[in-house]
Order: sequence, then structure tokens, then C-alpha cells
Amino acid sequence: MKKVFLLAVVSIICAVTVNKASAQYYNGYRDNRGREIRHDRMDIYHDRADVYFDQRRIEQKRLEMQRERYYGNYGAYRRDGRELQYMHRDENRDRRDINRDRRDIRRDERH
Repeated sequence: MKKVFLLAVVSIICAVTVNKASAQYYNGYRDNRGREIRHDRMDIYHDRADVYFDQRRIEQKRLEMQRERYYGNYGAYRRDGRELQYMHRDENRDRRDINRDRRDIRRDERH
């Protein structure tokens, strides 16, 4: 009899704990989802600023390359060309980050 009573008490405690944990998880998930959406939107904002900054740097580097080629400094021209490739790569990474964050927002808003 004592074991049955003890088993019943333990079962009730486990059931209450599981229900409470799942309710806390659900509430936390809903709050966290809103935070994730805001975080993704801020990431998009910062990545757009990075893209804008990268575009200005690329334009400046192109003008510098034209000047180097005009004056016949071909070594600096090649070096600037390599730097320009890295700048384009950085800009493309930022654009991919923007697209990834947009996709995450759509996925978070659906659920």
C-alpha cells in the first residue's frame, strides 16, 4: 500500500513538472521568436549599411585604379585589382547575409 501511494505521488509530481516545463518552453519560445525577428531586422539594417559602405569603397578603388593605369604604375594597378576582388567578395557576403536574414524572418513569421 505504501509503495502504491509513493508511486502515485511521484507520478503526480512528474506529470506536473512535465506540464510546467512544456508551458514555460512554449512561452519562452514565443518571446524568443519575436526577439529573433527584431534581431534579424537589425542584422539586415547593418548589412545594408555595410553594402553601401562597400560600394563607396569599390567606386573609390576603381577611380584609383584608373589613375594608376593612366600614370603607368602597373604594379599598383594589379595590386588594386586584387584588392577590388576582395571588396567585391565582401560586398557579396553582405548581400547573402541580407537574403539569409530575410529568409529567417519569413520562416519565423510563419510559425
